[in-house]
Amino acid sequence: MEQAEPRIGSQYIGKWNWGAFLLTGFWLFWHRRVKLAIWFWIFWIAPFIYVVFIATLRQYMSAQVGLWIFMLSRVAFFAWWLWLSISLGRNGNRIATERDFTSEAQFVTVEQRWAAWSFVLWGIWIVLCIAGGFAKSNT
Repeated sequence: MEQAEPRIGSQYIGKWNWGAFLLTGFWLFWHRRVKLAIWFWIFWIAPFIYVVFIATLRQYMSAQVGLWIFMLSRVAFFAWWLWLSISLGRNGNRIATERDFTSEAQFVTVEQRWAAWSFVLWGIWIVLCIAGGFAKSNT
């Protein structure tokens, strides 16, 4: 009986994938998990769409209720994001092996670039948040 050749990148299955963890929505699209990526972005955008319609909804509910709905939707998204991101961090390399890589080197390079860009973009975001906090405290 002939044994199937292991997939490219299979030795990395079970190792943490930083790109999948930190850039979840983009990583999912690139790795052809379009339905899951769309759900990710729907959960991410939904509370902000709700804010746009708060003015219309105020005639039907108090501002307190509107704020609670917004906050609960953000908490629900955060829980979804955390669960999905941790799951992808743990299983991202298994999903990535399903892509058509030509060599182990290409697999490693692509996933390392995802990790590097995720750290760069999160670093920029954190710096901007800190700078925004300082700017707000100085006004």
